Amino acid sequence: MAWWGMAAAAAAMAVLAFAPGWLCLRLLRVRGLVALAAAPSVTMAVFAVAAVLYDDVGVRWTLPTALLAALAAALATAVLGWLVKDRSSLNGSRVRLEAPHLSTGELRPDAGPGESPRPGASVLTPGAAGPLPPARAAALPAARAGAVVAAVGLAILPLALGMRHLSAPLQSWDGIFHVNALALVRETGNASSLGGLAPMYPLHDANYYPAAWHALVSVAPGLSSVVVAANLSTLVLVVPWILGITALATVALPHRPRVSVLAPLFAATYIAFPVVTVTVQGQWPYGASVALLPGAAALVLAALRPGGARSLSLILAAAAATAGVALAHATSVFSLVVLVGPWIVFGAVQHERRRWRAGRRREVVRDGVLAAMGLAIVVVVLSQSSLFGSVVGFNRRYFGSHAAVFFNALRDKAAFGRYPASWVGNLPVAGFVIAGTVLTFRRREGRWLAGAWASFLLLWVIAGGSPPFLRWLAGPWWTEPSRLAALAIIPASLLAGLGADAALRAGAERAARLPASTSAARRAVPVGVVVLAIVASLAMGTRLGTKERIVASAYVPGRITYGTVLDADDAAVLARMPQTLPPDAVVLGDPAGGAAYAYAIGHRHVVFPQLTVAAIRSPDPREPHVFLAMHFNQLHQDARVCDAVRAVGATYFYQDTAGDAQGDKVSDTTLGLRNVDTSRGFELVDRSGTVSLYRITACG
Repeated sequence: MAWWGMAAAAAAMAVLAFAPGWLCLRLLRVRGLVALAAAPSVTMAVFAVAAVLYDDVGVRWTLPTALLAALAAALATAVLGWLVKDRSSLNGSRVRLEAPHLSTGELRPDAGPGESPRPGASVLTPGAAGPLPPARAAALPAARAGAVVAAVGLAILPLALGMRHLSAPLQSWDGIFHVNALALVRETGNASSLGGLAPMYPLHDANYYPAAWHALVSVAPGLSSVVVAANLSTLVLVVPWILGITALATVALPHRPRVSVLAPLFAATYIAFPVVTVTVQGQWPYGASVALLPGAAALVLAALRPGGARSLSLILAAAAATAGVALAHATSVFSLVVLVGPWIVFGAVQHERRRWRAGRRREVVRDGVLAAMGLAIVVVVLSQSSLFGSVVGFNRRYFGSHAAVFFNALRDKAAFGRYPASWVGNLPVAGFVIAGTVLTFRRREGRWLAGAWASFLLLWVIAGGSPPFLRWLAGPWWTEPSRLAALAIIPASLLAGLGADAALRAGAERAARLPASTSAARRAVPVGVVVLAIVASLAMGTRLGTKERIVASAYVPGRITYGTVLDADDAAVLARMPQTLPPDAVVLGDPAGGAAYAYAIGHRHVVFPQLTVAAIRSPDPREPHVFLAMHFNQLHQDARVCDAVRAVGATYFYQDTAGDAQGDKVSDTTLGLRNVDTSRGFELVDRSGTVSLYRITACG
């Protein structure tokens, strides 16, 4: 499908993602960049809740009913905004594309949520940047907008090059699951996270699965193919991701306006997100939660920061954005805690320190005891959760020693798959990140960003390093380093922007100290050197070729990292299924051999809509699905095979005779669906190359 021809569909999907949430935030009087960045999070909350309610009352999830839910949410928000009777201008929440204006007595650079501004105190620490000159302040909105556009383009380009075309199916375990889940939502009209995706599991035993992403993408207008819709969402998710980082930089470091210009550019250099998360891993719901996280965090900080207009409506807006991120993927609750938690902790510690020095030591001890009790309650509740226990206990392979994993984390080496890449990786950008980290402690500003980055790095290292050490801490992220790598980009981008901003400021100060007789060209050298260093780090870090190869390893047949699932032969047979098979056909076949895509592409039901049967939560080898996966090729020797075929309702068999030697994916869990003798008991329906489609006649 032509890329330019999909521009309207991409715009429509973006409008669907942004407009409902933006309208709700606007009615709560949240405006500017923060409202725009947090809008998709609120949209996710609206759609996720509405999908559950619609399922309860028997209403199908479609584009009209989704828009009706958005309208109802807007009306409810308008009423809520009127009820709270908060008519303040919310200057603290208006983070526009303009230079921030800070005056004495407002938020100090090192302030946290527990601190109050000191009357008459300057907001600027020694060495901090003062207000921008009027000309530069006027140019800041355009600079931010230009940086956002450039960063979005840098992030999208390798995705588009690697996909080759939007109709190319993603060939990863999670990717196949989610594309089929989109087809399921369209067929059933059920996008509820509470059982809506249960049919994706053979035993229909999944009571919860986050379906907010599926709810949004399944009703995106102008897209008949779920494959195209899913791939288009990969590109659209880049927009809230970059906007969110820009907004977070604006709120977290309002006295450093250049950081909000530099941070999105640095974010676009990383491979971990979106490249690895939403292509090789195909984790669209998790990827959506990551993309929405910085925008929601910006709104949370705007709502809770001291010195701002802390209003009930703003707090409600932050709660809605937080709910949207959590409903996109429950893991994001822990991600938000790790990201914003250091800001809360740093502020609380400083607040308690001042109380201790003021002689209010009993209050400090009381607060410490209450905090410890609260933490203990959380630990106990989580330890009793079977869902949390299964996630924490998820076993992953190791990626080397802790030191090796740490070095790979600094250079942004993809911790998933095998890709040729320079050992340098993103080390030039890491240099700016480290410089920004040092700066936060030397000048006592933004220390919580360093704490958040260090926390994600620590979790990353203990998740992937060997020997195991406190690995359970990374359990909420399935002990998967790549999931944590995506999150580490958020504080790292802001720190890199802070480091680059400090370097620019140092260059300008050096130029200012030159003798008055120095030529203009000579004065431009210090700043020019820093600008060249920033441009060089961005150019080296972007690594378009490496990113394109990684994306291609998930999309292009013959280049798939873990074996090709679907090639040209599969595509031909699948495309003809609506004509070759009756509407009530049920297709049995090796999902790793292409049969899984019979649902999303061939529009016919399949026995195994996932890439593996490991999701079948049945230890009984006689369970029909498990039995067929391992013994269907014994059809002519074992009468139990036909019993299992009838039990699952299979009427057609899909077989691809290509194997490891041809680069195809072969799964140990579905070996019984390969090497089937089709000389009798089967009637040929369609064939293309190594792929054949049969009607099963052996079982009556």
